[in-house]
Amino acid sequence: MMEQQKIQEHFTLRSRTELVTGLVARHKRCAAATAIVFAERIAAEKRANAKIGDLMDDGTIYAGISPTTKERMYAEPVDIPLKASFSGAALYARALQVGDKNDFRVPDLAELQVLFENRNTGALQGTFEDDKGSPLYGWYWSSQASAGEEAYGKRFGNGLQEGHVRTFLSYVRCVR
Repeated sequence: MMEQQKIQEHFTLRSRTELVTGLVARHKRCAAATAIVFAERIAAEKRANAKIGDLMDDGTIYAGISPTTKERMYAEPVDIPLKASFSGAALYARALQVGDKNDFRVPDLAELQVLFENRNTGALQGTFEDDKGSPLYGWYWSSQASAGEEAYGKRFGNGLQEGHVRTFLSYVRCVR
């Protein structure tokens, strides 16, 4: 009888230990999930209250409202490392990831205009190339093709907008 009682006490103790261990593990998972939800809420609130030029937690910069999508538009914080052709710009945008975001695109002409207008605001200031006195410098690709072998770009030194041969190497600032 004594042996049976010891075995029962052993299993009861083991069951209690497993129960406590399980509860602790569950508590840790719940705490982690709560922290993630809380962080997501804070980030969502920050995005909702963002001012043009604000740096977001994911590394993007709030650039304004897209005239095309009518939604908030966020820009990558820097240009692509090297100038690109029109097709190279699109390839780069599809592969780009900033923080946990990977839904970037080359801006259309209207979105490029928003970037141009807000280029000297907040964290956007000083991040765009201007023309530096050269007619071939400071051009940014849009996602819009024009007639024939051309696509539209915008010059950030003076705001000029025109078509260029698609193989022309220009700057790219992706948005999402």
